[in-house]
Amino acid sequence: MNNLCLCGWGKKIKENSRRKGKGYLRGHYSKRMYELGILDNKGINNPMYGRHQTIEAKKKIGLVHKGKKPSPLTEKGRDRIKKALIGNKFMLGKHQTEEAKRKSSINNIGKHFRKMPLGFSEKISKCTKGKNNPMYGKRHKEESKIKIMNKRLEGIENGTYHSGGRCGWYFDRKNQKYFYRSSYELAFMKYLDNLNLNWIFEGDKNIFFLKSIGRYYINDFFVEEWNKYIQIKGRKYPDKIDKFEIFKKENPNLKAEEWNKEKLVELGIL
Repeated sequence: MNNLCLCGWGKKIKENSRRKGKGYLRGHYSKRMYELGILDNKGINNPMYGRHQTIEAKKKIGLVHKGKKPSPLTEKGRDRIKKALIGNKFMLGKHQTEEAKRKSSINNIGKHFRKMPLGFSEKISKCTKGKNNPMYGKRHKEESKIKIMNKRLEGIENGTYHSGGRCGWYFDRKNQKYFYRSSYELAFMKYLDNLNLNWIFEGDKNIFFLKSIGRYYINDFFVEEWNKYIQIKGRKYPDKIDKFEIFKKENPNLKAEEWNKEKLVELGIL
């Protein structure tokens, strides 16, 4: 076996093994034996069948491969992956049933998903600060601002836009639906309906252009009986522009209040 290869290229393999080491020869033989059906390591024949690597073994393997870059995929390799995926899309054109969604939700209760490693967010922050930021020293044109605002309004209308947190649809007492983006907004909607008040949520009446900063501002609620604008606020960030305060300064004749968590708790809304 050391003198002649199963594929008949013994001389060439022997020369390569001298240069590249014994591992090259062993790998070549294993590959050829597998192709010829002599070596079958599938299922029960696999030495690791029904077994798992220990944590120590995984750590050792990780240390061996640390810093190594995976070899780039060849065209042949890409074609193999494409062929393997053809006809193998088991969820194509299908949807999870409500029962399956419920089971998946129950199974994930209490599970902690992978978090970013320590210092990772700081690295990203440094990479995009100051001159490294692609928008450094630039400003959106008025046309761009209008496009962004229209896109947001379109998203609000069809329910595809949300700024994070809890979101969903709420149907008021008149059976009109509104897309809320926080539990505070949802609680306030229910509160207004319980009082039989008429209100507008992020409508045309709630849109203002702030001249001092050249930006649009959308107020959350306008309560008709109170003739007052209400902004629901979760938390404030000191490094961000407070649009509500600018809105109040530029529109002193309008009644406007900002309600935070403490105010909502005080009124029994939360």
